[in-house]
Formats: sequence, C-alpha cells, structure tokens
Amino acid sequence: MNRHVRYVVAVAGVGAIYWLAARAGLQLAYLHGTVAALWPPVGVGMALLILYGLSLWPGIVLGDLAVAEFSQPPGTVLGQTVGNTLEILIAAILFLRLAEGRTQFGRVRDVAALVAAAAAGTAVSAVFGAASLRLGGLISTAEVGTVWRTWFVGDLSGALVFAPLLLCWVGIRVDAISPRQALEGAVIATLIVVLALLPSQRDVPYIVFPVLIWAALRGGPRGAAGAVALATTLTVYNTAHHAGPFVRATIDQSVLATQLFVAAAAVTSLVLGAVIEERHAALEALQENERRLRDSRARIVKAGDAARRRLERNLHDGAQQRLVSLALTLRLARLQLQENPAETDHLLGEASDELQSAIDELRELARGIHPVVLTERGLGPALEMLADHAHLPVDLTAHIPGGLPSTVEAVVYYVAAEGLTNIAKYSHATAATLRLEAKNKNVVLSVRDNGAGGADPNRGTGLRGLADRVEALGGKLELHSPPGQGTLLTASIPCER
Repeated sequence: MNRHVRYVVAVAGVGAIYWLAARAGLQLAYLHGTVAALWPPVGVGMALLILYGLSLWPGIVLGDLAVAEFSQPPGTVLGQTVGNTLEILIAAILFLRLAEGRTQFGRVRDVAALVAAAAAGTAVSAVFGAASLRLGGLISTAEVGTVWRTWFVGDLSGALVFAPLLLCWVGIRVDAISPRQALEGAVIATLIVVLALLPSQRDVPYIVFPVLIWAALRGGPRGAAGAVALATTLTVYNTAHHAGPFVRATIDQSVLATQLFVAAAAVTSLVLGAVIEERHAALEALQENERRLRDSRARIVKAGDAARRRLERNLHDGAQQRLVSLALTLRLARLQLQENPAETDHLLGEASDELQSAIDELRELARGIHPVVLTERGLGPALEMLADHAHLPVDLTAHIPGGLPSTVEAVVYYVAAEGLTNIAKYSHATAATLRLEAKNKNVVLSVRDNGAGGADPNRGTGLRGLADRVEALGGKLELHSPPGQGTLLTASIPCER
C-alpha cells in the first residue's frame, strides 16, 4: 500500500470514528436531539489528530458532513462544518504546543493546556455555529447568546472528557494492567454505575465525586480519565431521559447544570490525577538520585582506597627506598670518616644525589595529589599550563570569578586535565577549546574538540570518577559526543560566593 493510499484510508478512518462519536453524542442530546450537554466528537477528533497527525483533518470534514442535518439551509450546514473542523484543528495544534508534545497528562500544566486549547477551539466553533443558525433563520437574535453558551460549554465538556480518555488509553496493552488494577478498576466502574442509578442522587448530586477521587488517586491520569468518562456519560444520559439530579424546570437549566457538573468532574479529576503522577515522578527521581549518590559515594571511597594504596606503593618503591639507601650511605660515610676521608667525600656525594632524587620523587607524588601550580599560582595559571602542555592547539578562555573555594578549583582543574588527556588519546582532533565562566551562580567549564566524536562515558573509569567529583559538590557533568561531530564535555558546579 503506497503512501497516498494509506493517507486516504487514514482520513476515511478518522471520518468514520468521528461519525460514530457523533451518532453516540446524539443519543445524549436533549429536546429531540437538538441540544447536547456533552458533544463527544470534539474530544475524539482532538485525540485522533494529536495521536495520528494534523494532516488527517479532512476526516473531520467528512465525518461532520456525514452526521449533518441537511434539512437546514446549505449555508448553515457548511458554516457549522467549517466551525467544527477549525475547532478541532485549533485545539489540537494549541494542545501540542502548550503541552510540549506530552499526551499522558502527567503534569498539571498538561491539564491546563487541555483546558486552554479546548476553550479556544470551542469558542471558534460556537461563533460559527450560532452565526450559521442565525443567518439561516433557525434562531432569533435574542437566542444567539444562549445558543453560543450551550454550544461552547457542550463542546468544551466533550473535549475535557473524551480527549483525555483516548490519549491516555489508546495503545495501552492489556497485559500491562495487573490483575489487582483490573479488579480495582472493575470495582470503581461498578460503584459509578450504581451511584448513577440511585434515585436519591437528587438530594446529593455530587455523591460520585469520592469515587472519582479514588480513581484518580489509585489510577493517576488514566484512572481519572476513565472514571470521568463513565460518570459523566451516565449523568448526561440520565438527564436527557428526565432522570437524575440535574433535571430542572427548563431544558436550558438542565443543560447548564449538567455541563457544570461535567466540567467540574473532568477538571478536578484530571488535576488530581496529574498531581499524583507528578508526585510519583518526583519520588522516582528522588530514589534514582539517592541511588546514584550511593553509587557515587561507593566509587569515591573505592577510588580513595585505590589512591592511598597507589601512594603507599609509590612511596615504598620510590622515595622510601632512596631514603633507606641514603641512610646506609651516611652510615658508611661515618665509618670511613677517620680512616679514609677521600672515600667519605665520595659517599657524601652519593648521599646528596640520593637525597635530591628522593625530594624530586616526593614533589612528583605531591603533584599527583594536588597540583603545585594550582596551590601556588591559582586556577588561571594552572589552566594556562594545561593548555600550553597539551599535545594539540588549545584555545583557552577563562573568566574566573573571585573567591572560588579550593575544592571547586581542584575539581575544575581535574576535569580540564582529564578532558584534554582524553582528547589527545582518543579523539584524533586537531584543535580544542577550553572555556571557563560563571553562569547563574554556577561555575561552568567546557572542553570541546573537533575530533571523531562517538565518546562513550561508560567506557573506563576516568569520566565516571570525574562525574563523582563533580556530583559530590552538587554539580553535573555532561558529555555530548555525536559521531563525526567532535566531543563536548561540560561541568557545572554550584558556587555561592
């Protein structure tokens, strides 16, 4: 099946689903199908365009024309179809932008995005609908305001109920739902049905709210969307058949009371579900952060133990051996002092050489523990020394804020040193840049090269050790290394001065 055929089939599928939603919506309409307190096609159409692409909007046109009342003037039918199509397209576009492509309502701002997008789209449709009916002579001028309000709130309610239902549930595998979740969902659905059928609801019209809250608390956005869709559909159906707590003296009053219930139930449940989802996400992030900090501390302790063993070995094999040899030489010189002054002079010369070698080795060890140039001259000269001694040209830019703690300076130095070392060893680069600056109460070091890229932070322990050092100060180490585009290593460390 080629691309054009697939597109035609997809448009036809959208039109068919929209038509089915509209036929179902007519079963919920009042006054012989002419007034709808809840119009499902709006939410269904929004969800279809959001999930499968805005380019499928012609399906909305086809579905709307298929359900249109052609006993009305052609201009009225055309105006309503244009308004309904624009309504869904505008709402879908705005929602995608405001929610940044997220469709699972895991944030309160996503619910706010739905409300804002749906309100903007339905306002357009209500204008087209009321104007078309008035120009077609089907309503009087005095009725325009009431028709606009009923149209707007009905479409808005349909968007708030059915868009989240499809967005949250489409694509969910049955095996992803545990038996416990299925049982709890069945209990919630049963309670909603029972409460909807209770005659005593007239006295307590919002008795279903505790069950909706339960669904949101236990099921998050998905549970909230499902429970709201069931509860509001039953409520609207009951009212359309002159039953339930929202039947009033006039059709307008019944419609308005029902629509307010639908809007309140939808927004409250979705917001609560989003809050629960945000709390779960925050808890998971906290647990992951604690795990990373534990692993980081373990690696730091392990690295510290390894460094101490290496230092002990270097001292034993280097400076300590030379000092032992120096002691033996001095003893021999003392024995020869009276009997052979010439030999004593020779031994003292050897002792002096051994002592100088021991001093040099101790200095070299000290540089490995903490660079001497960093202690004696500061961070700027230390970075200049790294750039000067690198095996490739390094462009250094350092805007160093005053009063940096010594721990921060040390970490910045080691990140720069390790970054330049890795560039020289692995990147095949011909040039590098080293940049240090202060940003938003952080000191930020970036090391960039023009090499082969493709660096893997999971290989070796060098970068992981640097990340541990940076994170120990509350900072963050990031590596960006797309193949063929060089490597960028960035360390951002908090620095309250």
